[in-house]
Amino acid sequence: TKEDFNQLLEEEGILHKASNMVDCPLLQFLAKNMSDDWKPLARYLNIDEPKITEIEHDNKHFSEQAYKALYTWHEQDGRDATVGKLLEVVYFDLNNRLLINKAAEFLKRGEDKENTRSFSNQSTPVKLPLTVVCIAI
Repeated sequence: TKEDFNQLLEEEGILHKASNMVDCPLLQFLAKNMSDDWKPLARYLNIDEPKITEIEHDNKHFSEQAYKALYTWHEQDGRDATVGKLLEVVYFDLNNRLLINKAAEFLKRGEDKENTRSFSNQSTPVKLPLTVVCIAI
């Protein structure tokens, strides 16, 4: 249920990140940890079959294919491409709790880095669109 999912995110310490937009490091991390689950995930994220075939044809390795699929989803959904939405699909549709656990650890590590990073010449962080920040793997 949705309550179980939210409880899992709370137990993992990442419920507060559910409404955040996905970022390139998370997409790359998930792609590297997904293997051949990327095609069902792409379908659940409403990527059409011709695009899935194109991604598969243009990229040799599963991690590259998964990343391109996740990036395509981000481009399609824009601001609606949130951490919560992505993890919800992984939880309910792929039934992959291990990937949720790995993602939670990754997100917590990123949070620790953000909390210890200092910007000497900036008082507020600059947020760039994902298309500017991401580099194809």
